[in-house]
Amino acid sequence: TNMGSAPVDLSGWSYDDDSRLPGTFDLSGLGTLAVGESVLITEGDAADFRAAWGLAAGVKVLGGYTNNLGRNDEINLY
Repeated sequence: TNMGSAPVDLSGWSYDDDSRLPGTFDLSGLGTLAVGESVLITEGDAADFRAAWGLAAGVKVLGGYTNNLGRNDEINLY
């Protein structure tokens, strides 16, 4: 969630969990994250996740994360 006071362009940003490797999961495809807007990351297909949870098309979902999301993972943004 963008908790800042201005939109954030996620071009060139990436995410990783406990392996702490920049560039592992590219966030560039999300474009700009508006103030208060959130992103959901899932191991499954984004469209399937959106349908299963009844999410509107405007909700940003990135699927296909393959580093095994789990209980004790970290959230690392680069």
